[in-house]
Amino acid sequence: MIERGEWLFDQGEFKEASHSFATATDAAHPTTIRGEGFLGLGRCELNAGNADRARTHLRSAAKLLDGTPRFGEALYHQGEAFIELHSVRNAIKTLDQAFAYLQDTQYRARAAYLLTLLYRAARNEEGVARYEPFTRGLDTESRELSYWRSKIHPTVVPTPGETFAATPRAPKKGWPTAATSVPIRSRSDWRARKMRRGAVAMGKVRAITIHHTGEASSPNVNSDGELRNYLRNMQRYAQSTKGWADIGYHYLIDSRGKVWEGRAASHQGAHAGNPRLNKGNIGIALIGNFERVKPTDRQLDTLQSLLQNLCVKHSVSMPRVYSHNQRRKSGGLGMTDCPGRYFAPLIPKIKKRLIASGALPSSLAVHDPLDKSTAPLGYAARFRDAVDRMHAADGECCPDPSLTTDESVATAE
Repeated sequence: MIERGEWLFDQGEFKEASHSFATATDAAHPTTIRGEGFLGLGRCELNAGNADRARTHLRSAAKLLDGTPRFGEALYHQGEAFIELHSVRNAIKTLDQAFAYLQDTQYRARAAYLLTLLYRAARNEEGVARYEPFTRGLDTESRELSYWRSKIHPTVVPTPGETFAATPRAPKKGWPTAATSVPIRSRSDWRARKMRRGAVAMGKVRAITIHHTGEASSPNVNSDGELRNYLRNMQRYAQSTKGWADIGYHYLIDSRGKVWEGRAASHQGAHAGNPRLNKGNIGIALIGNFERVKPTDRQLDTLQSLLQNLCVKHSVSMPRVYSHNQRRKSGGLGMTDCPGRYFAPLIPKIKKRLIASGALPSSLAVHDPLDKSTAPLGYAARFRDAVDRMHAADGECCPDPSLTTDESVATAE
């Protein structure tokens, strides 16, 4: 049972591995076998993004394996679960204990590396000095350790080609000097592929456009594991089917209000309607089809915080924050269902709440009639836009082609 579970786990067959490990947890089996079964279940749940369930299984594993060679391993993975749950103090306490019991050299080095990152995040230089020497020779750029580094230090310098933020403009006079902190799950968190060649640099950020993802039926993605698979499928569709450099949106907000990084904001997206409208335009998508259902309160609250963060960071005023339909209309393009009948009326209310909160000065909410970039286009501009659409329309970036939109007419960005 345990051997088969380990083999399936190594093959990436986590669901089947879970079944195999689960059979080993039966009370009829010896204590050590049961402990190894719970250890395997905990690792599978960690891989699926279910940190709470993982922690429960791993706690049982540690109790049953106390005094055996795998006790330290159970503690180590329990420490990983605490990192997933953003419980730094418990993660440090558990990994400290794991380090003392781990017998495998590589496991000890990995535990030391996680402790080094955690102590550095806690600004505890004594802890860093204690464990850093044990990390020598460790491949800290491996996928596993890069993942944990991004969890503990989300602002870590990204790998080449995966810049996490567009170049900020200098704040205008009268703007708040600091943006609201919004936790963002990085590309490495959901194990994104590298961005393909052909993406255009963003340049100065001048606008923000808000979307829904618009699947034919709102996706049922309620855990981190499901979200990671969803984003990988979205990226696969964008790159392999549409031929784009990456996901069209820069940020996606799930039903629980968590923000996930899509395309790096250093590059133009593929979301507004054509390359001209994508220029200097950050795309935010709430996951769901809001022609059919309403966005969750958590999604709306997070959207407001993210908008404040991005507007302050890039000096984008409220008239430059659009729904997708508004952006298309301002660019002389046809209408679309995005962002959905249940969501579109809420966007002006979110903008008003932002202004009323004092986070943004209300004077910036006044529309400037001389601003040609937000005004309807004349005949000549509409003609140029028609040419744009013939040669390089980008459509809506949705994860599958079975969507109720009117823009999936071309494959180039």
